[in-house]
Amino acid sequence: MDQATIDRLSEAWLPAGALGAAAAIVLVVVLHRPAAGDWPIVGAVVLGVAAGSDDPPTAIVAGLGAATAVELAGRRLGRRPVDRLGRAGVAVVLALVIVGVETVAIPVLVAGAIVATAAIDELDAARPGLFPLLLVVSIAGIWATLPDTEEATAALGGAIVIALLSLRARLRADRLGTVVALAAIVIVIGLGGAARDGAIVGSTIALASVAGAPAAARWTGRQPSGAAVVAVHLVVVAIATRVGGLRADALGATAIGGAALLAGVAALVFLTRLADRRRVTT
Repeated sequence: MDQATIDRLSEAWLPAGALGAAAAIVLVVVLHRPAAGDWPIVGAVVLGVAAGSDDPPTAIVAGLGAATAVELAGRRLGRRPVDRLGRAGVAVVLALVIVGVETVAIPVLVAGAIVATAAIDELDAARPGLFPLLLVVSIAGIWATLPDTEEATAALGGAIVIALLSLRARLRADRLGTVVALAAIVIVIGLGGAARDGAIVGSTIALASVAGAPAAARWTGRQPSGAAVVAVHLVVVAIATRVGGLRADALGATAIGGAALLAGVAALVFLTRLADRRRVTT
């Protein structure tokens, strides 16, 4: 293990993660919501990211506040899926602009957030409690590939606590929680990956890879097993971030990460059909 890896591991104990954890615990325990979704997830990720910044995190708070306002206001305008995807895109763009993320890859970030938003609803409805675990894997990959890990470390701390709590409290990813938490993660990617386009692309694919299970379920008409989803997600995120994300060019990172994502969906389809055949023969 080299010194750079050791330094990054030591950063995982920053107080930022603890702040996100405290927000989640308080909101779950005090509010007594057995299927709490919105604010525990938003609190752990967003407050952790904000506290993980050396500078006053006013821009981050303002950006995520704007994303929250867009999502809340949009609920009165329409409830169709396309309406929600449009709101998610607007919310993420607004958050990125307010925070001051300067990268030509903003369309990539927005596309990744929209894909993840569309997938998380299906994933959470089919397998409650699985999304927080996949989120931890995605953020861990993001943390491992971004040149600047300041905010990513804080997001990882909050996400780990969310995953642990979901084992007991069954945290659910509902509409507001999904959009605002994804906006926070996209901000993390935009701020931390500004020095390398490949890192932004690889990290965005790691976030969007939560769509693998819903895509496979639509193809086969059956839900893949939870163990298969987690295993495939780990492999896709690792390739997208630690292979594609380490490239300097966005095109190479897109080719590698995109191929990994498609291969992951194909693997889930294969494993689901294999399980069906075994079930029939027994």
